[in-house]
Amino acid sequence: MELTNLVDCNELLLCVRKKGAVVWNPWLGESTWIELWSRLSRIKFQGIGYDSKTYKLVANYPGIKYPTFDMWKIYEFASNVWINHEPEPGDGGSINIQNVVSLNGTLYWVCFHDETDPLCYHIRKFDFSSGLFIRFCDLPCGRNHDGDALVLGVFRGDRFSLLKQCKVTKKIGIWVTENKINENGADVVWMNFMNFSSPDLPDLYSKPSYFIEDKRLVVCSCNDTGRAWIYILGDNKLISKTRIDCVVDPWPLHCTFIPSLVPVPRGRREELAELQV
Repeated sequence: MELTNLVDCNELLLCVRKKGAVVWNPWLGESTWIELWSRLSRIKFQGIGYDSKTYKLVANYPGIKYPTFDMWKIYEFASNVWINHEPEPGDGGSINIQNVVSLNGTLYWVCFHDETDPLCYHIRKFDFSSGLFIRFCDLPCGRNHDGDALVLGVFRGDRFSLLKQCKVTKKIGIWVTENKINENGADVVWMNFMNFSSPDLPDLYSKPSYFIEDKRLVVCSCNDTGRAWIYILGDNKLISKTRIDCVVDPWPLHCTFIPSLVPVPRGRREELAELQV
């Protein structure tokens, strides 16, 4: 199965292919296929969330009339239908979008107005209940140089973490939110959780994935040749590194997935078909 993207959706995986996507829980061995609604090019499946009624998937693509303004569609698992969603002016349609995080049914993105200005970086969320893009909170830092790594993640199941590596110095910083994430972004307070500045730090290429275990940082990244490595860091140093030899292709997709017992959402047609069998 050739993938074009792989997204950790906080207990489910979204595996994107050229003609659609697979929602997968590898721990339970369950999956479901989502077909594209058309043959539009440059479609991006962003992530999975939910409201009080059903699980939903969000995808976006450049507008035909205004290519710099993204158009959005929402897929409802319960009804197996795609719904058009046109963002209100200024609610996120023209914002440059980085990685997405799914937490408690809501999708959050790292966004910026000016990639070269660290003060412009913030988190924007999409609320499935209201159907609105909302500026949620500022980030503690942004990119200072082209090629800096900046990755948002989930910390301890209910908070955010942020990894940044400076491309020039190779220093790595980790920030986490002090309290669990709720609907009020004004309450978000970031604190510096750990830093690494030793001379043997690896260069983190191609959107590294990571998780934090106590005071250790585990990172998966590719080196400059596209080979995947696992790095373990702690006490301001690189503790170990392991090359993943089982992955043959260069620059493989990777993400962090914590095993879960969340069943893969299915549409009404799939449920009826199973009952008939």
